[in-house]
This record gives sequence, structure tokens and C-alpha cells, in this order.
Amino acid sequence: MWIQGRSGYIRESGGMNGRIKNRGFSLLEIIAVVAVLAILASLVVGVGRRLREQAEEGLAKGAIKVIMLALDEYYKFHGQYPFEAIQPYGLLELQKNDDGFDGTNDGVDGTVDTPLSHDDLYSSSEALFYFLDNTPNSRGLIGAISATLITNKGNNGLPLTITINGSPSAIDLVRFIDPWGNSLRYTYNRATDTFPLIESAGLDGDFTTVGDNITSK
Repeated sequence: MWIQGRSGYIRESGGMNGRIKNRGFSLLEIIAVVAVLAILASLVVGVGRRLREQAEEGLAKGAIKVIMLALDEYYKFHGQYPFEAIQPYGLLELQKNDDGFDGTNDGVDGTVDTPLSHDDLYSSSEALFYFLDNTPNSRGLIGAISATLITNKGNNGLPLTITINGSPSAIDLVRFIDPWGNSLRYTYNRATDTFPLIESAGLDGDFTTVGDNITSK
């Protein structure tokens, strides 16, 4: 920009461009912003994870309550609770003639043939589903449980079936599971227990770490 002076026109140093300083972000400012965004993102993820876990815990508790109601109906119908299941309840107990599937004298008798891929942790849940599903009022109650909490798939992802008394027809070996995909556990000792116990191993899938276990007690 030119201005008039005593000796003529001279150029003014520092026009508009000269007076405006560059206000771009420095590297430290960018790092600080990224750090704040990362902290906020982690907080959002943490809150979301906890909300999901609470929803899953609520789903497990709801399913266990429904199963306990179905057990009450079973008791009204048969005058006793299903088979005695004492920890650890595994495949060997499921195959005994005096335990497992024939524990209520409902006409199911004989050895239960199960696939080699069968997991012992499934057994009590499978037997429990079988008995409740074969009792009218109990069947109506467990029918209200989310389909995501009932499965007949083994640890290899394939359906599990059984045959009883040499029957040519295979029966789906269905069991109750929790929202984390692990089998619920049914335990009952007629000599010491007033009521059966239904348990989920919780998020970690380990019954021995009782801190996150969800039970019917």
C-alpha cells in the first residue's frame, strides 16, 4: 500500500497480510486433541460394554427364574423334582439306569447313547430340558425363554442327539445356555437340598470363580 509522504509516495511496510499472524495448530496441540478424543472414546466403549454386560446378566437371571417356575410346575405334576444331580454331574451319570434320564420313573429307561463329542458340562442341563419339555405346564413356561438361550449344538457346532432303549429314532439333545453360550448347570441332592439349584458360570464361563456366577438362590 502506498501513502503520501514529504518526499513523495512511499510503500507502507506490513499491509493486511503482514498484520495477520498464522494461527495453524501446533503439533503439541494436535497431540493433545487426539489424546482427549481417545479418552472420550474409551469412556464411551467402557460404558457401552458395561451396559451390554448388564443386559446379558438380566437375560440370564430372567431365564433362570423361568426355569425355576417350570420346576415348580414339574413338582406339582410329579410330586418330586427331576433327577438327582450331584456335582460333578457328567456323562457317566447320564448313562446310569438309576440316575440321569430315568430319575422320575416316567418310562424313560435304559442307557443313553451320546456322541463322542459330548461335553460333560452339558449333561445336567440337557437332562433338565428333557424332563421339563415332557411335562405339559413346564413345557409352556420354558417355551417363553429366548431361543438364543436354548441349543442342541455341541462344541463342534453340530447338533447333538441321543437314542434311548435302542430306539431307531434319535432325540435332539437340547440344553439351556446362558447369554455367553455356556450351559446352565442343574444340581440337586435329595438328601440335603430342599430345592434344586440352577447356575450360570457368568461372563468368564468358570463355575469356580463365583464372583460373577448367577444362581437361582
